Amino acid sequence: MKKMSFILGTIAVFSFLLLGCKKESTTTVDPRDAYVGSYNETVNGSLTVTVNGQSQSSPVNSTGVFSIEKGSSENRIVRVDSDNSRYEATISGNHVQFDPMHQNTTQNGMTMTMTSDVNGNLTGNVLNYTMIITGTAYYQGYSYPLSGNITAVAIKK
Repeated sequence: MKKMSFILGTIAVFSFLLLGCKKESTTTVDPRDAYVGSYNETVNGSLTVTVNGQSQSSPVNSTGVFSIEKGSSENRIVRVDSDNSRYEATISGNHVQFDPMHQNTTQNGMTMTMTSDVNGNLTGNVLNYTMIITGTAYYQGYSYPLSGNITAVAIKK
């Protein structure tokens, strides 16, 4: 009888331990959620074209809208501009680094081919970033080096 009481007591203790302990929740927070949404942005800076050794700069001051959606993995996001251009980025905490952005545009008869390196930080609902631009401007059959520095502030709606 003592053996039976011991076995039943042991089973009761193990049952209590197994059933009495809750497993911790394994809910994880997706780091991309902090970035996902629609943004209004203000852009300031300049583009510089060098012609025959002389630099000519033009200001860049504009506003725009874009959205950010989740990318293909837990540290990837995608910026979608109003013209549906898509640019992917890697996030690490509050830091974001976009893959090189390639753009072609024509303004005032000048065709520009540019690559932008874009890095920034998210603080709350404000995304601050900088763009370092390199490229070539084509005008009347000639090509000229193009560079630029842009800063932007984008606020999530």
